[in-house]
Amino acid sequence: RHRGHPILFVHGICHGAWCWQPNFAPYLADLGYDVHSLSLRGHADSAGREALHRSRLLDYVDDVVDVANSLSAKPIIIGHSMGGAVTQVAVLNHRELAHAAVLLTPMVPGGLKVREVLRTVKRGSVRSFLRLLRDRTLTPEQANRLPFFDNRLDADSAALAADRLHTESWRALA
Repeated sequence: RHRGHPILFVHGICHGAWCWQPNFAPYLADLGYDVHSLSLRGHADSAGREALHRSRLLDYVDDVVDVANSLSAKPIIIGHSMGGAVTQVAVLNHRELAHAAVLLTPMVPGGLKVREVLRTVKRGSVRSFLRLLRDRTLTPEQANRLPFFDNRLDADSAALAADRLHTESWRALA
């Protein structure tokens, strides 16, 4: 059974398509939606890891446009955090790209306002986040302190996140 427009998930900073798998993607697929998610260039198992730090937000927009145009119908694009900024720019620059866009705590396309982020994140998470952006080595305890998660993240999920999260392009964040 196929319900309306396909759904295309766009992940946030330091993530990949994997982040939609435990909950959102299976739930919507069970409801009959044609669900897709992509890993932006250099993220997770996508090509371009060696050039990640040269990637711009507009490069990520190109990735979303390519995938959206490959689908059978105009998708509903759901973007989280940096993926929300990518989604905003994609639908503004390519008016016929999507049926709709959903933004989940989106980063604004003008860039990450580091001072504002630092004021809102919980204690201990700033050091873990900067470590992730710098060299991608995290313990599960450090991953659990990241602003992506609350402090109730179970040990197995924290270990999985520590293994899958990776550095991000400062160029794209700026």
